[in-house]
Amino acid sequence: MILCGTRARHAKIILRWLRERGIEHRSFYIVNAILVKGTREITQALAARPDVARVEGNPQINNVLPSTGVCR
Repeated sequence: MILCGTRARHAKIILRWLRERGIEHRSFYIVNAILVKGTREITQALAARPDVARVEGNPQINNVLPSTGVCR
């Protein structure tokens, strides 16, 4: 999930909340977002916070790549 629209002050609070619970995450300050790997319960808890503007999914996409054979 991706948390978007968190202000710097709020982001620090959310990052601390994630660290205290051992939840895997990565902060992207330039776009004002935090990538979080978590369960549905974690998603619901974060979405309910007043300092989170929105929660977006981050789907995993599997691409079928061409074989590494010789190009013709």
